[in-house]
Amino acid sequence: MSVTLLCPKCRRPIVATDSVPTTCLQCGSELPSALVTVTEEQLRREPATKPLLLRLLPLFLGLWAIVSLPLSLIFLLSSGGTYSINDVQVTREEFMRRAGDTVIAFPVLGVFAALIAWGLYRDHPWARQSAIAFFLVAVLAPAVMFAHDPQLSVPWPVSVLTAALVGIPVGWYFYGKRSVVRYYARNGASRETGIAHRRPNQR
Repeated sequence: MSVTLLCPKCRRPIVATDSVPTTCLQCGSELPSALVTVTEEQLRREPATKPLLLRLLPLFLGLWAIVSLPLSLIFLLSSGGTYSINDVQVTREEFMRRAGDTVIAFPVLGVFAALIAWGLYRDHPWARQSAIAFFLVAVLAPAVMFAHDPQLSVPWPVSVLTAALVGIPVGWYFYGKRSVVRYYARNGASRETGIAHRRPNQR
């Protein structure tokens, strides 16, 4: 978002986005400090546009939760069907003994995904750390499976490398991408301002 102010000397508009300039970009005259202060306050209160990926990520995680929870519960409760590990057919008892932890982890991840989707939708700051942890757990799960049974997954170095390739971009997006950092900063400032304004009215 942006705020437009007029230079008192040349009367030309000045558009402030991330910060408010102290001098006019047209005539070079110094802007009054009171005008700069008021504009900075208005800019802090102005809600920032939510980045596209922050709008799509709750939908993806919500869909993950909606799909994974019922399917995992059906799989855990059903007793029919065939089971195989590396194209080798096994009994349900052997499958659950060797890969049961992974199956149980899916509904847990589904609940986790639903909470993160709600947190991102409501712009809660904790949702950023939780989203990073979610993706790291999802890509590191094969390493845990490999440690439990090497036939269930790829070697752990591959999982660790995958985790780095996923975790670094995700972490950069939430804490390094300029539009995302600015969005959460302004959203947090707006919430604090709103609380400060509501408190006197509650007395």
